[in-house]
Amino acid sequence: MTMWGRQTDLEARQRLYDLGRLVSDWIWETDPAGRFTVVSQRSLDILAVLPEELAGRSFADFAEEPETVMGWLAEQRPFRDRPCLLRRRGGRLRHARLSALPWYDPATGAYRGMRGTCRDVTEEVLAHQALSDQLAFQQSLLDAIPTPIFYRGANGRYGLVNRAFADMVGRPVDAVLGASLFDLFPTAVAQRLFMAASLPPSAGEGVRQHVDRLPWTTPGDAGGGKERDVVITLAPARAPGDTVAGLVGVVTDITDRCSVEADLQRTVAALEASGREMEQFLHVASHDLQEPTRTVVSFCQLLARSLGDAATPAQADYIDHAVDGAHRMRAVVEDLGSYARAGVRPAAPAVVDCAPLVGAVLQGLRGQAEAVGASVEVGALPAVCADRAQVSELFRNLLDNALKFAARDRPTVITVDVVPPGADDPPGHRRFCVADNGIGIPPDQREQVFALFRRLHGHHAYPGTGAGLAVCRRIVERHGGRIWIDPGTTRGTAVLFTLPEADPARVTCDMDAPAWGG
Repeated sequence: MTMWGRQTDLEARQRLYDLGRLVSDWIWETDPAGRFTVVSQRSLDILAVLPEELAGRSFADFAEEPETVMGWLAEQRPFRDRPCLLRRRGGRLRHARLSALPWYDPATGAYRGMRGTCRDVTEEVLAHQALSDQLAFQQSLLDAIPTPIFYRGANGRYGLVNRAFADMVGRPVDAVLGASLFDLFPTAVAQRLFMAASLPPSAGEGVRQHVDRLPWTTPGDAGGGKERDVVITLAPARAPGDTVAGLVGVVTDITDRCSVEADLQRTVAALEASGREMEQFLHVASHDLQEPTRTVVSFCQLLARSLGDAATPAQADYIDHAVDGAHRMRAVVEDLGSYARAGVRPAAPAVVDCAPLVGAVLQGLRGQAEAVGASVEVGALPAVCADRAQVSELFRNLLDNALKFAARDRPTVITVDVVPPGADDPPGHRRFCVADNGIGIPPDQREQVFALFRRLHGHHAYPGTGAGLAVCRRIVERHGGRIWIDPGTTRGTAVLFTLPEADPARVTCDMDAPAWGG
């Protein structure tokens, strides 16, 4: 061999050595028996074994399945990226991929062994296994959700669905993956769903909803599922770079809800019709019942005048009882109508300033207040969101009771004000208090007085039918509040109630009557 030839051979070996150090793969060569003859330095990284330690050894000393690996080499044919497990010094297993091809004597053509590479893919395999485990766990979570969920890629094909979605379309999960809308739904339905997903999003839109009616397969269906009303919630699935990679969707069955809502609408319509009929009936009944009472009173008075002095004391007493009974019947009919209207007539909420409203109510009660020498103190009342007419009736009934049941042994003092809220008050409500120093209500009767026509005194001692507080309770409860007698009051009566507060800046009440005090 010439010097040039030897130099060329040395350069080739140096080149091979350098490349073996640069590449991450382990480069190896075997003899015809599969024993290593050339090994690069990467054997130390993969097997923790020095190249010189591998001389005369083979893959049979390191492979977890030596027969398989040695069989590949014995075939004397090229192969690429075949997976195997190699046991590193110390016992740890490494995942590897082998590639090899046979090499021959250039002079004789005789088989000389195998040359190849070994790549350590342990981290890649572990990462892939972790990803597979994560996807399996994700799928199990999705399958545990009873609501159909899907992911549809930018190509229009389903890339991920849960078991509920597959059950909905009546196919196995594997049969749904890779399918399109037109593979799973009738053409008309698929076209609607396609158009709903293809609409350009509005500015800042992230999630959109589409109401539709889908064929829905349920267990035991024969020949196709029934149609169900659904809401499909769609959200874009973002890829790196904030590009839209597809759509994530949730299908919510609202068939039962729609049925309940339809029933509720029918019930509300029937109740509104019944309410209108009831109000009309009450109007007619109260009008028709008042007319006979007026007739009774008129004829009793005519009878009294016709008898004149000839009437015996018993006859005069009978006439007085008849007139009194007719008047009380008329009052009962009027109060019954008020009680019924408070629960039947729809409320017309408005922002009402309570201060002028209470002032107007007191103006109407001036004569009654002057008769008992009452002093009425009105605090800084807020605005409420309520039916103006009903709130006016509420304050009128409460103030009328405070004046009616005044104590005879002391000057009457009545206060109307707001007090601090309690923990059990409805949110957004203000607590009002109408208090007096009158005869009071026994503690064991403070709940019963809110019953309709409940009276604690005879009608001869105090006028009225006993319907006032019942009407008050109905009005307050119609506005979402509550009303009760303050149990801490030891002298007189304090009625507490709550009404929904309104924004004072939006007060629309045009009552400008001044507040009044006796």
